[in-house]
Amino acid sequence: MSVVESKRSKSRLEVIHNYYKLREQMTFVLFNDFGYSRKKAAARLSHKYFLNQPREDLTEPEKIIYDDMLEHSDKIFKEFVERERAYLTKLLQELGTHLVSANGIYMTIPEEAIERRLEQDKAIAACYSIVTEFNCVLRTLPVSASKYAEASKLMKREISLIKGWRQSDNKRRKQLLDSASSISAANFANVNSNGNANCNNASNSNGVRLDFKETASTRG
Repeated sequence: MSVVESKRSKSRLEVIHNYYKLREQMTFVLFNDFGYSRKKAAARLSHKYFLNQPREDLTEPEKIIYDDMLEHSDKIFKEFVERERAYLTKLLQELGTHLVSANGIYMTIPEEAIERRLEQDKAIAACYSIVTEFNCVLRTLPVSASKYAEASKLMKREISLIKGWRQSDNKRRKQLLDSASSISAANFANVNSNGNANCNNASNSNGVRLDFKETASTRG
């Protein structure tokens, strides 16, 4: 019987493979100026300020205003595109770095489990930063959301895969953290015959483990 995809364990390789597909798709969008063009800027300008009239139907004074406004907005949009392209490229690189870092940590001790989870969390944070930035682009540039349909699909899948990967780590992570906790509690306090203190036998008859529970007398 097949398992529902949302309930399958997420392979680390699947997470990385989808990332490269996402990176490829988003790079295509970035280096095509997010789908922006001067023609689209002109269409937005006509719609917003000139009642959808094409330039050739405007009066001469209106044409001068139209040309100045188009030149100004085109310059601003192009600067915006350059800035967003650089920032989103950086976020995509950071996402890849966190994924590779997490993938390279094999959990054998608690510190490795903590570090691996931290890198996974940073990867998810990078994904949401990318989504937020793309939404900003959509609200700023005269472009269609359909240009980002495939990238959006891959991003949603990447977030789902990372969360599934993180969840699949939970059993091993809990074992490591619980073992560290039990070792720490068991080795609380002991004193050697030479007077030196250690913490090797606090949970058995050879040592003393203090009880910090609040009592009626201490509440006083």
